[in-house]
Parts: sequence; C-alpha cells; structure tokens
Amino acid sequence: AHKRQGNDTSPVILTRQRVYILPTGQGIAFAVLLFAMLMGSMNYNNNLGFVLTFLLAGVALVSMFHCHRNIVGLVIRPGIAKPVYAGQTACLPVQIRNSSTTTTHAIAITHDGLSHGEMSIAPNSVNSLDIRVKAQSRGILTISRFGVATTYPMNLFKAWAWVYLDLNCLVYPRPTPTSLEPPSESTDTGG
Repeated sequence: AHKRQGNDTSPVILTRQRVYILPTGQGIAFAVLLFAMLMGSMNYNNNLGFVLTFLLAGVALVSMFHCHRNIVGLVIRPGIAKPVYAGQTACLPVQIRNSSTTTTHAIAITHDGLSHGEMSIAPNSVNSLDIRVKAQSRGILTISRFGVATTYPMNLFKAWAWVYLDLNCLVYPRPTPTSLEPPSESTDTGG
C-alpha cells in the first residue's frame, strides 16, 4: 500500500481507491452457511430454502456496500501530542472529520495490530482518537503508519485504509528519583 500511495500530506481524504475490504471470520462462516443452505435447497428442491438463501446473500452484499461506504470520505488530520517522560505512555491524537451527510459508525484507529478505540461521528463533525504508545527512550517519538478501520454494520466485512502521516510526540528524559537533601550545616570552606 505504501508503494502505491506514497507518503501522505495533511489532511488525508479517504477515497474509494484507498479503502480495502475483506470478509471477517464471521463473514467467512456466514458464506459457508449460505453455501450449505444452497446445497440443501438444491438437494431437497425447496423453494423457500432458495428464497431464504438468496435473501441472506443479498443482505450480505448490502452489508459489504455499507461497510465500504462507512469509511469513504473521512478526512484524517494529526493532532498535537502532549510531551511525556521516557517510560510513560504517549497519546498521539488523530482527528477524524466526517464530511458526509450521514453518521459513520464504529470507526477505529489501529496501530501495530491493536485497536485504539472506536467511535461514531455525526455528519459534518470532528472527533478525535488517541493512539497510545509506550515511550521507551527520550527524543522524538514518531509513528509513520496507522490504519482507520470499520466492521459496521454486521461485522461480516472489514474495511480499512492505511494512512502514512507522521505523528510526533516529544519524550523528555526520565527524571531522576529524589535524592538526599544537602547537609543543613555549613563547613569552614563554605562548601
């Protein structure tokens, strides 16, 4: 995906060409169930079985369309992260704007295979999700790739898009533990 679309500049608009979609585990199980229902309907020449099988297949196709449409058109911008100390958890905010006229549901931010929250976004509004990363060492903590994903409406399909924006957070050195107080008496040498 990175070779095809390259690095992004803010803001990133998720177009149809950027969104990938595949069935989830439940979607594959649902397809196997539909195939078994089709074989049973053909074996017993049951017209009501055919009606139910094709009705459920139609519902799955509509679910695929809505899953893809739920994520297309979102506008992604990096937020401003607050500095942290080394060893703490950095919160890198991602602002998501829904520029469509319908509410988007179950939008999640993923990084390194982990989901960092899920939200719904009202039409023409902005919400923010934080990517939480452990700050191991001091300096600039940078995340260059994260995903925006959804499984709405029926968890039969997962639509996602990779976003290649640099999210940065300043990581200060870990403060030393409090030491002993200086001696209360002064010496002859003034030291």
